[in-house]
Amino acid sequence: MKISRKLAVVDTTNRMTVAFDVSKAKLNYFSKIEGKLTGTSCKEIQAIEGEVANSLPAITSAIENLALFAQ
Repeated sequence: MKISRKLAVVDTTNRMTVAFDVSKAKLNYFSKIEGKLTGTSCKEIQAIEGEVANSLPAITSAIENLALFAQ
């Protein structure tokens, strides 16, 4: 068996990446933003993580909160 790997280049300018771990009962999520976030000259890191029930209303609410965080 031949295995080949290719490094993907993803432009994340003005984007927020969120990682989800999905199980039958719940979803855990994590995101980290690095850069000059508050207008200072220092590099900053902001992270958000959480856990929600695996139900449509809970997931919708979590995604809305993540969208607010991204702004």
